[in-house]
Amino acid sequence: MAKPRPNFSKALSLQIEGQRFSRSLQARAIAADALADTIGCILAGSTDPVVAMACRSLGMPNLARQLVWPRNGVLRENAALVNATAAHVLEFDDHEILGVTHPSAVLVPALLALAYGSERSGRDLLDAYVAGFETINCLGRRLNPSHYDMGWHSTSTLAALGAAVSCSLLAGNSPEQTVHAFGLCCSLAGGTRAQFGSVTKPLHAGFAAHAAVRSALMARAGITAAPDAFDGHFGLSRLIAVNLEDTPQTEYAFPLIEEHGPIIKLYPSCAATHRTLDAVGDLMRSYQLTHEDIVEIMTEIPEVAASALLPGYPSDEYQARFSMSYCAAAAAERGELALEDFTSEAVSRPTIRRRAQQVRVSSYRGKGNSFAPGNYKVRTTILTQSGGVLRDERLHAKGTKDLPLSRNERLAKFENCLAKVGYQKSTSSLFEVIVSVGDLRALGSCENRFRQAGLPSPGQLSAKINSSKSRERGRGRLEC
Repeated sequence: MAKPRPNFSKALSLQIEGQRFSRSLQARAIAADALADTIGCILAGSTDPVVAMACRSLGMPNLARQLVWPRNGVLRENAALVNATAAHVLEFDDHEILGVTHPSAVLVPALLALAYGSERSGRDLLDAYVAGFETINCLGRRLNPSHYDMGWHSTSTLAALGAAVSCSLLAGNSPEQTVHAFGLCCSLAGGTRAQFGSVTKPLHAGFAAHAAVRSALMARAGITAAPDAFDGHFGLSRLIAVNLEDTPQTEYAFPLIEEHGPIIKLYPSCAATHRTLDAVGDLMRSYQLTHEDIVEIMTEIPEVAASALLPGYPSDEYQARFSMSYCAAAAAERGELALEDFTSEAVSRPTIRRRAQQVRVSSYRGKGNSFAPGNYKVRTTILTQSGGVLRDERLHAKGTKDLPLSRNERLAKFENCLAKVGYQKSTSSLFEVIVSVGDLRALGSCENRFRQAGLPSPGQLSAKINSSKSRERGRGRLEC
């Protein structure tokens, strides 16, 4: 007897009608933390040339050093595209395991685009985020590791589909309209890992957020999609994954965000480098090493992690974020890896190029989904000038559920992101307002609340930066 085929449209409809997406205080707190972290990443990435080019291509002014809101002729989906590109361009945005996506770089910009002028509450926004995230979990559990191994960039596919659900719910669409929004997005989602290390890669998050907003608004306008657009005979799932008939699932499950939530990054680089970077930093601190004490760094990572990285020495800062040799060498030089390590000047340093030659990367074949907890083990060894052999083995990176970042660490990251674009004073009050967004009765007031809490307007930032440049020119030197 043939095994019954799962029906995602039916599962999604039941999930919404039965209010089965998590609405716990913990789930909303996770969503609020992701919102604050992503807004920090958006602002930090907003000055990147890719973001300026995206604005220009859309006929928009260069909207650096600010959140882009859908006003003054800016369409909601275009605001989402620019903010999502900025969120993802520095590789500092969060990621997750089941879908292997950068979820918040898509979910948050898409939801902010619909929040502008909305009478929905802050709690509605957090619940919509959770629904989209748990949809990504569901799709990832069903399609991976096949989907990712085939070369799809899951942020372009699974995160787009999850965000379509988020946007539809925040827009006030019915369960039926939300199913149609998901089906519409099946015709818009797509992007491959061939773009890793290129300037197109961050645009994948932008395209995904754009698709999610468009799908939700089209469904609200009455446009419908085929009911089997995802898992029918010619459905998307059959095109982007293989061997689905061999999986034990006969129905779709939506893993809770409390169990499989976003991983907030400690370093602005590909997640495949993070366990190694944790090990290098911890070993250097434990043994009080400087970069001059190190002869060689050897790290062994799963094949699936190695496949996300680029070989050789990077030619620019975009490739550097996917280079284990560069990231490990830069971390060893200062004991940490930071935003300032990813500029064209930093990558071209002869000292780092020489030090990168001391990094050796090898890989091993893992079992099943190598990204799954317990399967992703990284072994790192440092050889020292004194003949020491220092070893580290770890399953979890800092920022995961097992090793979560403290509130102070998350706040420090947020402040570093804003400092990158010229905002020098403490931003703790702004951070607190963002993580308290669930208290808002109407989302239409969120921009004003952010401004009142200290988010500078573009004019204020320009004045500060120009004033700083004038003072530094007077001294003959400009420090950035």
